[in-house]
Amino acid sequence: MAETVHPTGRAKIEPCPECRGVTGQACYECHGSGVILVRVCPACGNPGWDYINGLDDRDGMTCSSGCGHRWNADDRAWLVQILPTRQQAAIP
Repeated sequence: MAETVHPTGRAKIEPCPECRGVTGQACYECHGSGVILVRVCPACGNPGWDYINGLDDRDGMTCSSGCGHRWNADDRAWLVQILPTRQQAAIP
């Protein structure tokens, strides 16, 4: 039976598009986990966001939906969006 893993924060966990969610493969995208983390806007939860400078997080990120929220790489609501470890996933 597949275990349900919930990300922290508002992030979404999706099956890896490269290996189609199969665990244990030598996949560059998910490193064999079968899943990828989709980080989202900390304010509205929309997965559509852009780097403000168009290249990296030095100047922060902005939501590309109508919300217009801006945040930086040190924002707590952004940093909490991580894949839980196997031990964290096992805790009810």
